[in-house]
Amino acid sequence: GVHVSMPVFMEDPTLSGLCDRIETLQRDGNDVETRPSEDLRAEAVLDPEIVPQPATDGTRTLGDTDNVFLTGATGFLGAFLLDGLLSLTDARVHCLVRQRGDSGEMESIETNLRRYGLWRPEREERIVPVPGDLGEPLFGMIERDFDALARGIDLIFHPGAVVNLVYPYSALEAANVGGTREVLRLACRHGTKPVHHVSTNGIFPPGIGLCEEETDLDDLAEARDDGYGQSKWVAEKLVREAAARGLPVCVYRPGNVSGHSESGASNPRDLLGAVIVESTRLRCTPEIEGWRIEMTPVDFVAAAILHLASKPAAQGGTYHLANPDPPPADEVFDRLEEQGYPLERLPYEEWLQKLDAAPPEVGSPGEVLRGASPAAEELWEENIYEDSNARRALGDGGPTRPAIDGDLMETYARYFARQGWTEAPVALQETKRRG
Repeated sequence: GVHVSMPVFMEDPTLSGLCDRIETLQRDGNDVETRPSEDLRAEAVLDPEIVPQPATDGTRTLGDTDNVFLTGATGFLGAFLLDGLLSLTDARVHCLVRQRGDSGEMESIETNLRRYGLWRPEREERIVPVPGDLGEPLFGMIERDFDALARGIDLIFHPGAVVNLVYPYSALEAANVGGTREVLRLACRHGTKPVHHVSTNGIFPPGIGLCEEETDLDDLAEARDDGYGQSKWVAEKLVREAAARGLPVCVYRPGNVSGHSESGASNPRDLLGAVIVESTRLRCTPEIEGWRIEMTPVDFVAAAILHLASKPAAQGGTYHLANPDPPPADEVFDRLEEQGYPLERLPYEEWLQKLDAAPPEVGSPGEVLRGASPAAEELWEENIYEDSNARRALGDGGPTRPAIDGDLMETYARYFARQGWTEAPVALQETKRRG
């Protein structure tokens, strides 16, 4: 048989496209994973007309803004950034949302905030839905509306992206690269608006060891072979070019953004969360030599971004928000066992077989894990993310990174159980029986 990887299939997900791929592989025998990588440098070209205009608002921080533009408000991190913006400022937050008509955009925002326990009706009047599409030129707007938006905002947060570790670059380019290009266009139109760009530690290939905040992006151009990492590399390269032209920018690189440290509210599409959920459900975990679990609670990531956006001295920096000292996987699973989940350690391939034999709960993170196990394997090859810029800037009254300890694992286990993704931890079951 011929193996066609999911990324290659997604380049042309049709029967004829699949047949063409199989014919090519049978003819030349190439492994699909060794195809030449995208010419990323050629993709990372910023339009010459995207140039910041001299303006007094070019040095604005979060503390003196009245109107913020936010992408990704219907995503996971975006929901917590929106909540923080509404809590910490009196600003109106203009949220780019895919157009649905009949006020459906506000409904999408409200539904997402409710999902994570963040909806407050009294703040609705400060949320301004902006119908549009991250993957379209001018966000799919007519030029007059795009110009009006540019005139009406003074600061931009851009966490919006399509996060998919299976799709090829071609399927992600429009939203992740094109969307960033349009954000930069907006920032330079009718005055200068500082941009707070959320990148990812995924621009670094797995297994390279120490990753520094000031790493030259050009050194990584050919290091990634996954579409998501490539698309985010190009997006960050565009942001760097805009900065070289004079646009005020900050770049944030989170890692695996895990659930809220107090509520447990988690992203149902997170791969690492899926591994943890399925391990508690299957009563076994993959045993990987040297595996360290990098996870950073979403409340810390959002609070760190907003704190840095508020500090004049922090503007223009690059900040790693991933955990610089991730705990060994065994320690994390030991903390879960303390909640009453007996977890047998199994070789990865054996764990995968058990995973494939046990259908996931509908709507649970386990659905994401099926078919994405090759991408999930990158979780075992974690790098170390040097964060001296972030530690220095956050040391002045910034948020404290939550410990990955038993209390956090209990919080997550309780949340997973409330969602019906796994059984309640034994400690919680005993509490209910006593009650």
